[in-house]
This record gives sequence, C-alpha cells and structure tokens, in this order.
Amino acid sequence: MYLLAVVSPPLRAQISLIDPFEGRRKEWRSFFVHAPGVTFALNVGKTVDEWMQAMCTNNPGHPILISEGLTGHFERLMVETVQKSRKTQAYLKARAKADQERKGPKS
Repeated sequence: MYLLAVVSPPLRAQISLIDPFEGRRKEWRSFFVHAPGVTFALNVGKTVDEWMQAMCTNNPGHPILISEGLTGHFERLMVETVQKSRKTQAYLKARAKADQERKGPKS
C-alpha cells in the first residue's frame, strides 16, 4: 500500500469533501479521497511501479506534492459530476421555465 498526498495551490484549492472513490484500473488499484485543498491517493497492488512508490508518503522524506495537473483533473471531475447530476438538470430546466415566464408571452 502506498499513500500519495497532493496539495492544491492555494488559489485553486477546492473547499470540498468527497466520499472515497476508486479511480480507473491500471496495473494496480487506486482509491482517492479529497479533503479541503488536499487529495489523497491510496495505491494498492504488487504492480505499483517504482515511480509511484517513490512519490508516496511512506518513503524517506515523506513527500507531499503540489500539483496543478491533479488539481485541474479534480476540478474537471467535479464540474462533470455536477453537470450530470439529476438535481442540476432539474434546476436548469426549472430555471429556463422561470426565465421564459418572466419574459412573458411571445407576441
């Protein structure tokens, strides 16, 4: 098991808390959880490559990374999740209807 901690740059830190989820399967399994400004990745399996092992907090120096790339990926994931949400779709439909009603009947 290898734990990776990635901190978002302060101006892009997402103040959110999400349930743990499993990432796309590779040669090993990865599980992610996000707390305000920090993403944790738990990499599990015998095939976790040496590069990933070196970046994990259980190595000497206990590295914690700052990543614009992972922050951007997390932001895209959050936007995609919200956009696909049934509640978001219902809200957008209701808002469009209310906007139409405010405009009044078409002449």
